[in-house]
Amino acid sequence: MRPLKSGDKVLFIGNSITDCYRREEHKPLGNGYVLFFKDHVNILRPDIKLTIINKGISGNTIIDLKEGWEDDVIYNAP
Repeated sequence: MRPLKSGDKVLFIGNSITDCYRREEHKPLGNGYVLFFKDHVNILRPDIKLTIINKGISGNTIIDLKEGWEDDVIYNAP
């Protein structure tokens, strides 16, 4: 894997552990590991600007992820 650089887009998909209320009181990244990732990158590499997208949905199964792949992943072109 290559190092992150400015302009990169990082996308997370998954279920409740990814969602972390990102569609409710903790928009748009949630209050879990996606937010921790953003904060970690901001601390260690303040020189790079990333687009971070959280598409996790609580209750999603692998079937749901497959069905949403086009809209959640391909459309966003991470």
